Amino acid sequence: SRVRQTAPDDYDIHANASPGNTSITLTAAANGSLVVAGVGQGGTNNFTNTKNITTLQEQMLTSSGSALGHNISANSGNITCGWNNLATREGMAGAVWQPATWVSNYEVDLEVQWTNASYTLEHEELCIKTGTFGGPEDLQVRVRSGGSWIWV
Repeated sequence: SRVRQTAPDDYDIHANASPGNTSITLTAAANGSLVVAGVGQGGTNNFTNTKNITTLQEQMLTSSGSALGHNISANSGNITCGWNNLATREGMAGAVWQPATWVSNYEVDLEVQWTNASYTLEHEELCIKTGTFGGPEDLQVRVRSGGSWIWV
C-alpha cells in the first residue's frame, strides 16, 4: 500500500508486565490508512489471536517471541489494534499513515492569446509553474520572449 508521507499521522506504544492482551489506539486521518505494528513477548504464546491487525511474520525462540503485523485498509478515526492472550512481559509499537491519493490523468483547459507575439520566431514557449511563490497566487505563468522568460 502506498502512503502519503514519511512521518506517520499517529503512533503509540504499550507495555504490559503481566500475561494478557496488548494493544494501542491510533487515529487514522483517512479511510484506507495503513497501520504497521510490532510486538514482543517474554513467552511463546502464538500470535494468531489478533485485533484489527494481520500477523505478517512471527518468530518464536525458546522463551520469547515477536511478530510484525499490519492493517492495510483502516477506516478514518480511532482504531485499536493488537495481539491477545500473550505471555508475560509483552510490548508493542505501531504507527498509521494515510493513503496516497493518485489521479490517473490531469486535464488543463488553457487558452492562450498572444497580444505581442514575435512573428519571426518559429514558435512561442509557455511555462506554467505551481507551488508557493510568496504572493497570493499558487499558480504563475511565464512566457519566453526573446532570450528570457517574463511573467504574465
